[in-house]
Amino acid sequence: LDGADPGCGPPPPCPDADADGFADCTTDPTCDATGLTCGDCDDSLFDVNPGQKEKGGPKCNDGLDNDCNGFIDGADPDCQ
Repeated sequence: LDGADPGCGPPPPCPDADADGFADCTTDPTCDATGLTCGDCDDSLFDVNPGQKEKGGPKCNDGLDNDCNGFIDGADPDCQ
């Protein structure tokens, strides 16, 4: 039965718990095929994803890696 065969049909949806359009693809590297962009470093916060800018005021002091580039606040080269 084709529909029950592994690999047939559309890929399973990738995790996007915060519905920001960015997926946490650490559990499934094929998530790119579902239309979501991989790289969400905190899938529980809508305002934290690769499409965001570093936030937290002039000193970027909210304690989050808002843009998912691996740097937090003042250590982030994008912080202005």
